[in-house]
Amino acid sequence: MLPPPSSRQSSYVYPTHARRASSPSAPNRIASFRSVAENALGLEPEDDEEEQELRAELGVDDEAALAEEQRERGLEETLERLGFGAYHWRLLALCGFGWMSDNSALQCIAVILPRVQVHFNLSSKVVGILSASTMAGMMVGAVGWGVLSDLLGRTMPFNVTLFLTGIFGVGASFSPNFAILCCWMFCLGSAVGGSMPTDGTLFLENLPHSKQYLLTLLSVFFSFGAVLSSVISLVFLPGASCGTYEGCDIDRQENDGWRRVLFVLGLFNLVCALARWFLFKLQESPRYLVSNGREREAIVALQTIADFNDRTINIQRADVQSRECSVAEPSTRRSSLASPSKDEESVSYGGVESDAGRKMKNKPVRSGSSFYKEDENDALVGSFVQTEGQIEEERGRLMDVETVYNDDGDADMSNRSNDRRKARNVPVGKEVNGWKKAPVVWWKSWIAQISKLFVPQWRRTVILMWIIWGSMSYAYTMFNVWLPAVLESRAKGHGDAAIKEALGDFVLYSLAGCPGSIVGAWMVQTRLGRRKSLAICTLCTGLSTFAFIHVEQKWAVVVSSMVISAAATAMYAVLYGMTPETFGTSIRGTACGTSAALSRLTGVIAPVSAGFLLTITPSLPLFTSAAVFCMTAVCSMALPFERAEGAGRGSRMMH
Repeated sequence: MLPPPSSRQSSYVYPTHARRASSPSAPNRIASFRSVAENALGLEPEDDEEEQELRAELGVDDEAALAEEQRERGLEETLERLGFGAYHWRLLALCGFGWMSDNSALQCIAVILPRVQVHFNLSSKVVGILSASTMAGMMVGAVGWGVLSDLLGRTMPFNVTLFLTGIFGVGASFSPNFAILCCWMFCLGSAVGGSMPTDGTLFLENLPHSKQYLLTLLSVFFSFGAVLSSVISLVFLPGASCGTYEGCDIDRQENDGWRRVLFVLGLFNLVCALARWFLFKLQESPRYLVSNGREREAIVALQTIADFNDRTINIQRADVQSRECSVAEPSTRRSSLASPSKDEESVSYGGVESDAGRKMKNKPVRSGSSFYKEDENDALVGSFVQTEGQIEEERGRLMDVETVYNDDGDADMSNRSNDRRKARNVPVGKEVNGWKKAPVVWWKSWIAQISKLFVPQWRRTVILMWIIWGSMSYAYTMFNVWLPAVLESRAKGHGDAAIKEALGDFVLYSLAGCPGSIVGAWMVQTRLGRRKSLAICTLCTGLSTFAFIHVEQKWAVVVSSMVISAAATAMYAVLYGMTPETFGTSIRGTACGTSAALSRLTGVIAPVSAGFLLTITPSLPLFTSAAVFCMTAVCSMALPFERAEGAGRGSRMMH
């Protein structure tokens, strides 16, 4: 089976009605519906031949599946016509600020950790709680902001997360004790934790398919975040830091350099947030709008982007939804054409039709950027896909889903009667029947959104992604958090000289990550593809960590740490670009958010466990980190998703 056309990027869920095949009236009703719709749209008889050709090309025989393929085809062609212009370059920079903020926060913790330990006279076991608090906040933020971006849209998290990061960073610089500092850093993590999954998703969904490899460029900003923290620390820490608690006058601010670092980084994030607000008018993601049935808003957004890019393009409804899609668009209404009973209702997901008690067809499903073949024993019953009857029964209990009928108002649709108006589903949680039900509805909506990840076609990919994100974060955090302390312990000088020498080495370590991002962006465009590139970079990171443990000469320590930085940055560049393009639009924010959340959870465990391992032997955390990196490389090769240049930038599943 050939991979699907490259224009397929998203999956959608639409309720539809259909009689069972055994129903003798079903063909007549379907034909009647087509005839009325064709007359309303002015379609010619030969359009049936085009439709049949398209069906053969796509390999679908289901009306809703065909509609979804055509809808996505229309949008993808429009995005290709828009190209990559001034709007996208500015969006790249502003999304990059979020990624920069994420890594600058992580590197800031690593740099100030020894100074905080001295300032509050803490043991190695206790001081790790600071990093754990930040990671815990990032975990909460990744899940919360990721799900919100799927429910409410991409623009709100984009505009809020960076501003809150700046506010919490400035507040943390005034912490009077260690407990308050941990609380501030938890809040900072909850804000910055939403930046990477939401910003990456937003940027990807504004790119034409032929330019989606540019998502890896965001990793360059990620590397600059580490450089930013390192340079600021090199400026403010020497001369305002103490090597030990004894003889350090805390009251005279002899060890307040770490406060200055937090304050300056907080101000930088506030400036970036203001730039997002006042220097750029962000449009909602066109793919998100179309996936939620908001075609009119998608047209406005696309036209605005075209004007910003100085492209003379007149975008019409057909550019986000083809005329054949209008014919086959499923409806939630009950009409004289078809009025199925509850047990005859059916739903469609990713081109698979399933009656309320029927097993799914064993045929390929194109969803997201992936190519799946459903197990014939899998059914959608009990999953997030529901029939209209189920939705009506559970309205107010499980999900508050309102069906809003929208009259198109287009000139070529003006003759359609009210009983043929199309229905679109309002995103879950948008409309709530009363304030008292709002918390319950939001909680149910959140659970329903998470459950979308566990349908058969996504389950394996999601679990493997979670393992990779979690283990990779555990290994990297265990190495990265304690690296400044290790460099300082290996420095030749003493006191302020040792601190300055260690920070200088850390700046080199951070700078080495910048070309790593570019290498990662290049590797995914070669015949290696995503999986092999991720596995190679992860394995190189693990092997270079083993080398770092055994070297003793100063130059060897610096070189091996720089190799680790370059390999790890390339590794994350591939992973961060691969994850959002793996999943469909309807679950992309949730999938990326939960993956990032699990990585933060293991990031919470890593510094605390490293503190205990350090009491056994100083090299044990590094050995553990290297071993986990090698294990993650094996998991990367088990991923079912692959997209390599040799496949024409198409998608294929590896089983």
